[in-house]
Amino acid sequence: MNSRKYLKIVLALSICFLSIFVGFYRFNDSTQKIENDLRFSSEIQLSTPIMGAEGISLNTMIGVYVEDDDISTPSGLLEVYFYDASDDSLIGFTMVVSGATASKMWLYLTEETLYEWYVVVDNGNEQTISDIWSFTTKTAEGNIPPSINENFPEDGAVLTSYDDCGLSVDLSDTDDEIVVLSFCNGFDDSILSSNGAFNGFMSITWSGLEEDTTYEWYVIVDDGIDQFISDTWTFTTGIALQNPPDEPYNPYPEDDALDVGINPELSVTVSDLDNDELIVSFYDESDYSLIGKDTVASGEIASISWSGLSKETTYNWYVSVDDGTESTMSDLWSFTTASFILGDVNDDNSINIIDALVIAQYFSGLNPTGFLVPEAADVNQNGAIDIVDALLVAQYDSGLIDEFPS
Repeated sequence: MNSRKYLKIVLALSICFLSIFVGFYRFNDSTQKIENDLRFSSEIQLSTPIMGAEGISLNTMIGVYVEDDDISTPSGLLEVYFYDASDDSLIGFTMVVSGATASKMWLYLTEETLYEWYVVVDNGNEQTISDIWSFTTKTAEGNIPPSINENFPEDGAVLTSYDDCGLSVDLSDTDDEIVVLSFCNGFDDSILSSNGAFNGFMSITWSGLEEDTTYEWYVIVDDGIDQFISDTWTFTTGIALQNPPDEPYNPYPEDDALDVGINPELSVTVSDLDNDELIVSFYDESDYSLIGKDTVASGEIASISWSGLSKETTYNWYVSVDDGTESTMSDLWSFTTASFILGDVNDDNSINIIDALVIAQYFSGLNPTGFLVPEAADVNQNGAIDIVDALLVAQYDSGLIDEFPS
């Protein structure tokens, strides 16, 4: 066999093996793709009503069993959408775990009518569309209307609560079917709540009510053929309990404080559980006379000025906090005024321009006769009496500052 013929055989065999390899790769890739597609698909099985069922209630529950091992939705649940096959309109939506039944109420159907429906299940990777299922609704002949056995609160009830009320009724439907139960406001006929319901007690909460107010309510029960409207019942809400203000705290000056000025500012922090506006009255304990009042919100600081006190004297004071209904008294606090008034170097019980001039003269070495209280001259309390102290007293007298820096 010559070399050219041998080369052709080798080339032919190479092409053959290459074709087999490519074919195997394509087959394996196709198989993997099918497995992935199957892995991403959701299993859907009809649960209720059975296919082709007849005599179905005009308010019925439709449901499907769904299962999927590969869910990547944000919630980690399968999203199940129910559709009316006649026009592809959405009946409802729910989310369930894999291996569970997803259900939705289909309300207000028409008697003796064929209905078709389907679901779309989304696992986060792709959507799976079910078969189309159907059922036929029942006839109105022989239907027994629903009724109400009991209601709560009873008619004319007076409640202890004042901002909400639980309404409930004992629903009875002899046909044991789903009905639409609507709770209604008796004053304007607005619907408070409307949902599918079953036999037994059904409840809602009516919120946002006013205290000491009478309300009316009733219910409408609809089974799709007959409608039952209850009597109108009433209840009256209670009166809100008023909490007294909390005990005042953080007094200033602090209890038993010393060297307090003769024109101190009194203050306390006040609060109230009901967040009422608070009137805070400050009293002199020596004769129970009113020093002053301040009105603040709960959690704020109330303050007043107590002026014209004497030096080296102990004063006792307290406050009363009133929320308009209740009042709370504070503890009794005390403080003692200083033996001198900072800035009043001539000891005339006032701080004015004369004190500023006396301090300036003292700083200049003139030794003024009015320099009677040296400890009152160092108004910035830096350990030295200088022209800055004189300027600060002048500023205080002219109203540029209302206190001395410490």
